[in-house]
Amino acid sequence: MINMAFFAIVKSKGSDFSVIECHLNLWCLRGLFGPSFFFDVGLRLKVIGEGELQEFKLSIPFGTDQIEDLADRFQDTYLAMAIFGSKVDGSFPNLTYYKAGEDSKPVAQAVEVLRIIPTRCNQDSGLSAKNYSCWTIVPAAPLKQSEVDFYLRFRFPVTDANSIWIQKKKWFTSYGAIFDFPI
Repeated sequence: MINMAFFAIVKSKGSDFSVIECHLNLWCLRGLFGPSFFFDVGLRLKVIGEGELQEFKLSIPFGTDQIEDLADRFQDTYLAMAIFGSKVDGSFPNLTYYKAGEDSKPVAQAVEVLRIIPTRCNQDSGLSAKNYSCWTIVPAAPLKQSEVDFYLRFRFPVTDANSIWIQKKKWFTSYGAIFDFPI
């Protein structure tokens, strides 16, 4: 039996929310004993209603056993520009980046970059296996309805990517890979 994992964001505890943008990066770095993978997730969230968003669930199609907060990366303006793919104004944690609007003119997108608490985020062992993981993500402070959206960014060192990554080999060398990432 093959377990097919997928990427999903699910409400867990607190107010309803919308995912306005989702930035996913899979880093494959060459290592002495084969490739090392890192999976970055960036979420622009808007809280809906009067309550607070205290935590949410995230399902990913990789085996993982750690999570790292990447909020500090936004203190470097050049790195923030690389992440958002545009000019960035403001200073950490309140940033504004620009996206093309309907008429291709830049539209300002204001966000407050927030941290997660890695020690309070935990992997749900009942919904995780060797090649896929389900995590409870806990922001540093509960998210409330606001004029600006919230942006969270975190990283998972991948311990098993075999559910989506198959290396192509000929003789004794790798010449590519098949990558299947269900959302």
